[in-house]
Amino acid sequence: MNQQGMRAAILERVSTEEQTRGYGLDVQDDACRAYVENKGWRLHDVYRDEGVSGSLTKRPGFDRLMADVKAGLVDVVVVHKFDRVGRTGRAFWRWIWQLEDLDTAIVSVTQDIDTTTTHGKFMLQQYAAIAEMEYNLIRERTQGGLQKKAEAGGWPGGAPPYGYRIEGKGKRGSFLVIDEHEAAILQAARKMAIEEGMNTREMAQRLNALEMFTRSGKPWSHSDLRGKLISESTLRGMVTFRNPKRAHAGHGAALNKDGTAKHGKTVIIKLDRIFTPEEAADLSAAMGRLGNGKPKPKPHGYPLSKRLVGHCGAHYVGMKRSGRPGRWYRCTGRAAKYPGDPVCSCDMVDADAVEAALWADVVKLLGDTRTASGRWQRSGSGWRLASRPTTPTGSLDHRTHRDTDQAGHRLRQGRASGGRPASGHACPHRRGRAASGDA
Repeated sequence: MNQQGMRAAILERVSTEEQTRGYGLDVQDDACRAYVENKGWRLHDVYRDEGVSGSLTKRPGFDRLMADVKAGLVDVVVVHKFDRVGRTGRAFWRWIWQLEDLDTAIVSVTQDIDTTTTHGKFMLQQYAAIAEMEYNLIRERTQGGLQKKAEAGGWPGGAPPYGYRIEGKGKRGSFLVIDEHEAAILQAARKMAIEEGMNTREMAQRLNALEMFTRSGKPWSHSDLRGKLISESTLRGMVTFRNPKRAHAGHGAALNKDGTAKHGKTVIIKLDRIFTPEEAADLSAAMGRLGNGKPKPKPHGYPLSKRLVGHCGAHYVGMKRSGRPGRWYRCTGRAAKYPGDPVCSCDMVDADAVEAALWADVVKLLGDTRTASGRWQRSGSGWRLASRPTTPTGSLDHRTHRDTDQAGHRLRQGRASGGRPASGHACPHRRGRAASGDA
């Protein structure tokens, strides 16, 4: 790499804790400026994050630096030490490889790593290997400690389930006990459901009127209250540590390919029960019924649920309309999350009509009904591409790529128009913002 005339950017960061110990930006600034001057580089700019933790993903100075790097204004990034970028975990290395892809070098002044040279690139590779080894060792020790704590009936960490609090928080041997205030709210809600026959919306309104709010002090929404009442901690007096069934939610256990927990065995942590088994069974039965006392019907398929957006900006979800046959989409903005929450006036949409209109647009975009039928299939999560036809030689036809990709792009961008076929008017929603990857 030609060293002459290189445009250098200096990245500096200091946390609030470091500031209290007298470690400011001046030490970093002096060392980095001296390095740039000694190399004969041209200083493009200095990017500072003062009083900012390295674990944060949004940092003004860092974000401004990356914008300039992507704009091609920087050739090399100079830091006092790699921990000024952030914690040296996988996120740090993704950033390093991102700089490499953007043809931008990285220099750590105090660690003698300069990827503008062959030796510096080799040193970075060694540093990466050592950091990865340390990361894996720390993870193994941490996960092993959490496993032992859970197996002993302790609380491995994180927010406790509703109705419980952490006894001995921040100390070894901490465990969960019943939170009397939250347990009283759950007991009041159970009484409303069983003795008064209220649904969750009515229960939430009553609790809010009594100023029996959520843990964070906010009014209850019916969905939040329902989640608390049907949780395993409320109904079964237990918490599943490394629960494979919750991995899809993004906060459950990491899984191996065979579906087992990746970093240890699944553990059932027993808790003191808020409700007796009989009380919990009655609550579960009450929550499993609708307001009219009838069991819940079997769910219908709604492939466009959460993929249609109303004028108010809220998404539509599928539902079976009481007293009217067929399937419908309703805007979630019509339902108040709590008393006083503003609601919209978006109309309900006939599911069969809007799905037929969408399919007609797909066929029209592809231009061939027979070919379209072979390419697109309806699935539980929307419309998906089943297969792409091939040319006689077996290679993919470039026109097929173009047609299908354009169709998927237009559907994702909401360019396909349509509505109720009978009237010819557009449906009262912006039929766009379709989730990417669903077409």
